[in-house]
This record gives sequence, structure tokens and C-alpha cells, in this order.
Amino acid sequence: MVFMFWANLVYSTALVFFNMLLFFSIAMLDRNNAAIDMAWSLGFMLVALTTIIRTGTYEPRQMLATTLVLIWGFRMTLYLFFRTMEIKGLKGFRYKATKGPAAKRAKKPDFRDVAQGFLSQVVLMLIVLLPLILINSTMDSTLTALDMAGTSLWLVGFFFQAVADLQVYLFKRNPKNTDKILTTGLWKFSRHPNYFGEVCMWWGIWLMALAVPGGIYTVVGPLTITYLLLHVSGVPMAEEAYKGNREYQKYKKRTSKFLPWFPKAQKRAKRG
Repeated sequence: MVFMFWANLVYSTALVFFNMLLFFSIAMLDRNNAAIDMAWSLGFMLVALTTIIRTGTYEPRQMLATTLVLIWGFRMTLYLFFRTMEIKGLKGFRYKATKGPAAKRAKKPDFRDVAQGFLSQVVLMLIVLLPLILINSTMDSTLTALDMAGTSLWLVGFFFQAVADLQVYLFKRNPKNTDKILTTGLWKFSRHPNYFGEVCMWWGIWLMALAVPGGIYTVVGPLTITYLLLHVSGVPMAEEAYKGNREYQKYKKRTSKFLPWFPKAQKRAKRG
């Protein structure tokens, strides 16, 4: 198992590297950084398929984990594709992209910035994938309570991410919502339900890896994606982009930042 894990990790490294290199080249030719985003989800799908095929066994845990990652990757790739098309037209998926990270990605990419992003995404992708690589490198046909718990958590996360993205899409299709902020549906209970869902899914995969010898050490995977979304590329960038938006600031005061929870009651203005 140990040999297979390291062999799959080496193959995955090469696969992720060349996948990112391809999209890096596309980004530079297309003069748009947004193309790189799609390499992220596609890379996960490629590694999921490659590692299970290389191992040559299709045990229940391997099939289950691989299927979940493929479902996530397929949906995310479609979402990123349509978002990329909107960014090219200077339209944000949740808000009008006249400023913030979406608008920045629509501008001509700087070679050094894209190169740094390229290298960092290769490393980060491999770290997040460690639980899946370990699962697909282990020949164990017995499903446990950890597999069921992990699958359940993954399903919760998928629901939050998929529904949150759908609500955004429908909200932005309505011309009456131009320059407005989505504060209903799942967005009523969390300012970032999509990121919450993302985190849940990868912790779910890790719970499945716990059933495998050495799985506990792959906790670096979900810890990394959680840290990135909470403190680096996810929540902070979205919050900063609408720092001067009054409507968003009101929304921010009454709505949970990450974990879904009931909104705070609005204070009534005092009568004179």
C-alpha cells in the first residue's frame, strides 16, 4: 500500500503539473487569468480517475470516494466555465464585477503573478488530494461507519454549494437585481454558503480516509482548503471586494460569516 501511495502521488504530481501548465498557457494566450480556475476542478477529476485506474482495484471505498470527487469536479467545472464567460464580459456571477477579484481576473494577466499562482495551485491541489490518493491506493473492500459519516457530510456540503450557486445564478438573471446583493435562500444564513459547502465536502472525503491505515495524517488536506477559503482566497477576497458597499455592510452585521445560522434581529430605529 505504501509503495502504491507514493507511486500514485508521483503520477498525480506530474498530471497536476502538466494540467496546470496547459491552462497557464491558455491564460497567457487568451490574456485572461480566469482560464486557470478551471484547471483546479479538472485536475481533481484527472487525479481521481488516474489513481484508481493505476491501482487496478475498484473496491467500494475507492469507487465511492472517486465518484464523489468526479461529481464535485464536473459540477464545478461547468460553473467555472460559465463564470469565466461572464468575467470576459465584465459580469460577476454574484455581483456586478466593476471592482474586486472578478474584475481583476478580467484584465490582462501579469506573467509573474500567473506563474506564482500556477506553482502554488499545483502544490495546494496535491495537498488537498492526499486523502483521495490514499483511499485509491488502498485495497480494502470493507465500508465502515466512517465511510457513511464522510459520505453524509459530503452530501451536506454538496447541497450547500450547488444550491447556493444555483440561487446566485437565478438571482443574477433577473434584471431587477442589478447592483443588488443576494440575501435570501441559503445566503440568508451564511454570507458564504458555497465555501461552507466546499469545506464540508473535503472533510467528508477525509473521514473516509480515516478508515484507511495512515489516513489521519492526510488531515493536512482538509485543513489546507479550510484555511485557504477562510483566510486567503475565498472569504477575505469576497469581503474586501464589497467593503464600501453599504447594503453589504448591513447584510454583514446580521448574517453569519461562514457557518450557517439564523440571522441577527435588526434593531428598530428609535422614535423621537
